[in-house]
Amino acid sequence: MPAQLYPLARNAFLNGDLDWLVDDFKVLLLDKGRYAVNFGTDEFQSIIPAPAMIAISPSLTGKTSTAGVADADDALTEPLGGEELVTALVVFHDSGNPATSRLVAYTDSGIGFPLIQSGGPVLIRWSDGPTRIFVL
Repeated sequence: MPAQLYPLARNAFLNGDLDWLVDDFKVLLLDKGRYAVNFGTDEFQSIIPAPAMIAISPSLTGKTSTAGVADADDALTEPLGGEELVTALVVFHDSGNPATSRLVAYTDSGIGFPLIQSGGPVLIRWSDGPTRIFVL
């Protein structure tokens, strides 16, 4: 299943407040048992409870956009502290402040979900299919 966009992020792209190719985007690895996504109201990273956040990727590199399809290089997180259950990913615009770092796309399905990781880094592999990371 392709990632679902947060409607407020879709609006930000349409209003020119977000630029996939220029802005800094990262991926948040989550335990969705500790975060109940609400697409109608969730807007910024600060809405996600700290216990739900497992790791954050470095900034995405190699970003491209073709016909409204967002893609980037696969990303590797820092090693995790211990055994963790990753059940969702959130792509977000990193403003440097969780209160203004906009949530962009959410996915909790696909190959590798759920992921149980024991201490090492997590490789986030984006789909090579037609929807890549997300579609506007």
